Amino acid sequence: MREDPAVYVPIRYHELCDKADQAGTDLIKYMFSTGQIESKAGGSWQTESAGKQIYINQCDILTKLIQWTGRYVEHYASDLFITWTTMLKEMNSVKFHEAGELHGAEANKKRYVFALRESGVDHDRFFLARLHDMNIDHYYRKIFILENTILKTEITSVLKSVSIPSSLSKEVRDYIQAADEATAEANRRNRLITAITTEFEDRIYSWTKNSAMREEYWKNLSDEEFNTEWWKLIGKKE
Repeated sequence: MREDPAVYVPIRYHELCDKADQAGTDLIKYMFSTGQIESKAGGSWQTESAGKQIYINQCDILTKLIQWTGRYVEHYASDLFITWTTMLKEMNSVKFHEAGELHGAEANKKRYVFALRESGVDHDRFFLARLHDMNIDHYYRKIFILENTILKTEITSVLKSVSIPSSLSKEVRDYIQAADEATAEANRRNRLITAITTEFEDRIYSWTKNSAMREEYWKNLSDEEFNTEWWKLIGKKE
């Protein structure tokens, strides 16, 4: 049921998830770079007594998104505002402002996907998750990416309509490969956790008796912590 300690391969779950996230970010960046501009907005942020304040009028951008959503989305059109609200919160976050001080750095940019389909508006993670679907070109009726950029105190927002790259393109292939690797590692980690919480549930750690075998404990460990605790557990198995 459990892996043979002699051939145990260290868990790389978080490492591979980070790799997949980066590949997804690169794909969305590539799609944005090849898209067509639909609307722009400019503004600034300033530090005032109440904290950092945003001054930018994105009404035209939101208007266009609402118009396109009304045209193409037949159900759950309000999904649009889930991503829009997330974008507003992140735009006002201290982390994004501090990144904006890194003039010219990629950290200054945040991109948001609005993928319109018959029954809803998907954000980036839902969109990326569907790239395995061979009929994805027919699944989405229109796709937009909004990019916010902070350069020192200036803010720019650009909305582009984009197309899905060919399934044979390097960007898509790199993302799908990275996502598949992360999924396979997640499944392997889950199998190990299942073994831990069943085969080893009657074992007693010196530092705890009640929580060591709980599933959520193992799921919250970093890769390094998981591998260390796995070996400690194997060492205590008779």
